[in-house]
Amino acid sequence: MLFKKEIYLNHDDLEDFYIPDEIKEMMKNWYVITKSPYSDSFYSSDQIDWCFKPEGSYRVSDHWNFTRKTGRIHCVTNKEVIDNEEVCIARYEDGIYRVIACYKKPIETKRQR
Repeated sequence: MLFKKEIYLNHDDLEDFYIPDEIKEMMKNWYVITKSPYSDSFYSSDQIDWCFKPEGSYRVSDHWNFTRKTGRIHCVTNKEVIDNEEVCIARYEDGIYRVIACYKKPIETKRQR
């Protein structure tokens, strides 16, 4: 049996994370917002899996193009991004993430956890 591990968020929850305001505004248009249980990565779908991303789904994160234990590169982007310094939003198309926008990673959240 597959257990769902994603964490569902509402728009107000986004204030707890290091997400630039410009990206948060884009995320407010998503039907669903889920957070990875492994990192501060966010998705516009609850059908995300290590091996599957729905075509046209969005991801927001500060880490991309990383190598898994299997040697496979995960979350491949169509252009270079700066890990841990930028937060980017990208759309999954044809097996890779097409970067829409990247912003400098905020230093502090707006609200304390």
